Amino acid sequence: MSVKYISYCSQRLANDSWVLLPFWKDHIARFDRDVKENLENAPALLSTVPLSVFGATLLDTKKYYPRARSFLPIMAEDTIQRAWTGSTGTDLLETSISFVQQTLGFCSQQLGGVRHDMTILDFGVGWGRIARLWLKYLPPGNVKGCDAWEKSINLAKGCGLKNQIVQSDPMLTVLPFPEGSFDLVYAMSIFTHLDEVAFTSCFRGISKMIKQGGGFLFTVRPNVFWEVLRSDLTDHALLSRTPGFVFKHGSFDPRFGDTTVDLEWLDKLAKSCDLKIVGVEWSPSDAMQVIIQMTKLH
Repeated sequence: MSVKYISYCSQRLANDSWVLLPFWKDHIARFDRDVKENLENAPALLSTVPLSVFGATLLDTKKYYPRARSFLPIMAEDTIQRAWTGSTGTDLLETSISFVQQTLGFCSQQLGGVRHDMTILDFGVGWGRIARLWLKYLPPGNVKGCDAWEKSINLAKGCGLKNQIVQSDPMLTVLPFPEGSFDLVYAMSIFTHLDEVAFTSCFRGISKMIKQGGGFLFTVRPNVFWEVLRSDLTDHALLSRTPGFVFKHGSFDPRFGDTTVDLEWLDKLAKSCDLKIVGVEWSPSDAMQVIIQMTKLH
């Protein structure tokens, strides 16, 4: 292997030129040519396209999909991306892909893999930054979404997400879908922001919608969050504390802010909902979120 080739491979290619390498370009062109408007055949056409490549093309559908761009989901404006997640574009894509890959690993280990008849709920779907990536594996009809914010629902629809999306009760006292509807529920950066009452209530609601033997995968923040990212908090009166649970309310909603929990607190809540912690994962691309993996026992 030549030094020149090693040097080339060790450098990050400028912009998105790697997407245009001949091998991927042909597969992307085939997808653009053959995908149906309802996207039901998207997984079959994307079977030879890496998730990272497909995700990158979705950042600019006008460029990569001259035919299919009218019925593919687009990203929210950069100002929305940054305000809601703290990052945009390829940086945000990296964390989104990492979460999907962790979810795929969980499915493989605990749920027998991703099946064609699998039903998934994206809890707190936002504009669909995670749901859209599932087009590589499942058609839109298999992945549903819900969100407590009407703004999120409108934005997701405006971004062209074809999945069924409904506005949900903020506390999940009323379920958006029937009990036992889903093989898998995931929630990215949702339980990192709920106070203890909302956290517990939404958690119980989600547990009811999971099928027996199904899975629940979500992110939480570790307690070190306060030392690393919120060291500005000197007034501890602003924090709500119980053993294993710490919350600081935000400015626009008293039940929404910054949250950390520990595993002992989570394990107790899980057992009360007939759920079991089966794994804990983490990714350097999103260092202040820990991924909790659970399965429904009965």
